[in-house]
Amino acid sequence: MYCEWPNLSARTRFSVKAMYAPGHGPDFFSTPPQHHVYVALDGNTPIAALATERLDDGTDRVIRIRHEAYRNRYVFQGLLSRLLNQLSKETTHETMVLLQVVQDEDQDKLNLFTSHGFEAYHTSFNYVLPLIPYEKASFSDWKLSVVDPSNYATWLRHRNEHALVLSDVFPLTEERLRRFLARNHYCYTLHRAGKAVGIFRAHYNQDYVKIHEIHLFGSDEVAQDAIPFLQRVFCHQLKPSMRLRLTVTSLQPELHYAILKQEMASRQSAFYTMTNILPARATR
Repeated sequence: MYCEWPNLSARTRFSVKAMYAPGHGPDFFSTPPQHHVYVALDGNTPIAALATERLDDGTDRVIRIRHEAYRNRYVFQGLLSRLLNQLSKETTHETMVLLQVVQDEDQDKLNLFTSHGFEAYHTSFNYVLPLIPYEKASFSDWKLSVVDPSNYATWLRHRNEHALVLSDVFPLTEERLRRFLARNHYCYTLHRAGKAVGIFRAHYNQDYVKIHEIHLFGSDEVAQDAIPFLQRVFCHQLKPSMRLRLTVTSLQPELHYAILKQEMASRQSAFYTMTNILPARATR
């Protein structure tokens, strides 16, 4: 039996929540209208679950699948097939369905989603760099600024213009940005000779600073200076023993090259972003 979240009993809801590790899974008890949770049941026992988030932004229609969990692979396949069939019937405009699959040894989920029409769009890589007080004459032209709240709309527009090369290709809404800021994330702009050449979002941990969704504008030379400049800035601001963590996608080769030139501590493939395009349903 397949059910949506509002149709589940309180006991079954708690059973679904138990399928996820603590701190993971959807926010079951304050779900925004554009979020939906779908569950496959055996009697009252949840066997598989997933969540969707919908965004209609102008002509862009995107649905993200998240928080997939299952005790039986074949039941999950049935739930996914049912969801895609339902979305296809509801879709009056071409819609992109996307999801992220963590890279692991057996690639079971990658194969599962590939069998349902999803294609790998790009791969995201996690890098860890030390904080080093590099000195370079050209750094005098560089400046890192925290974005003033009055400029969030401009920063957000730039971020979404380049979303398709970032680790999260889902457009960032004002609501989602507010949620990040409430969790002590900060928006930054990089300037070179007074001109904006990069943007990113970051948050601070006890042992590291994590840069999310960095994007640089301009030539490869910008990336060659930007990475050591960030190592230098955060080294002066934080403890030298901390680390700089960045996530960069396979569609950002200039950043990969710039990072590889530094004294990298580690690199690992993090996850695949996969997409499935649902065609517009013909209308009579």
